[in-house]
Amino acid sequence: MPRGGYRGGKPPTKSITGEKAVMVSFRLAPETLLQLDTIALGWGTTRTGLVERLVGQAPPTPQLAPSSAELDALRVALAASQQGRQRLTAELTALTERELAYQAEITDLRDRLALAQQGGNSWARGVLHLAEDAGPEDVIRAFRDLSKRYHPDLNRDDAEAGRYFRDIVMAREMLQGLVGEDRP
Repeated sequence: MPRGGYRGGKPPTKSITGEKAVMVSFRLAPETLLQLDTIALGWGTTRTGLVERLVGQAPPTPQLAPSSAELDALRVALAASQQGRQRLTAELTALTERELAYQAEITDLRDRLALAQQGGNSWARGVLHLAEDAGPEDVIRAFRDLSKRYHPDLNRDDAEAGRYFRDIVMAREMLQGLVGEDRP
């Protein structure tokens, strides 16, 4: 132990109130505590409270029973919490499913673009039903005709119309030189 018997080094010389304080340290045996009626400490702890604190067996704090109105409010809050949790779980599941569908669509689009770039202009001309010697006007005319026929807004019943329409748009962009190297 450091010099002076105080663990922290030099003992404090002022109290919280600014008065000069002296550090006093002593130990009491449990039997002594039980013989005293009350120990008046600075924070107002009684002998019973001090013994319980020292022994580590503080009595449980008394709890008042909630009223029926408070119980009803707690039940309503619990039900709302459970419904909110279920709704949030359903929303997250739906979001995850939409995200997976979107990722699958993007992957499919990238695969088709890679296939189209490998096939070059012959793939694009095949999608637009054009001959090898077709000019820019023929590309625009074929695109307009096919887009009227396969546009997803006009063909809501046909599931493949949207995919075929994307192929038509990609073929037109390839033949008009609109597809860059940095595009997905």
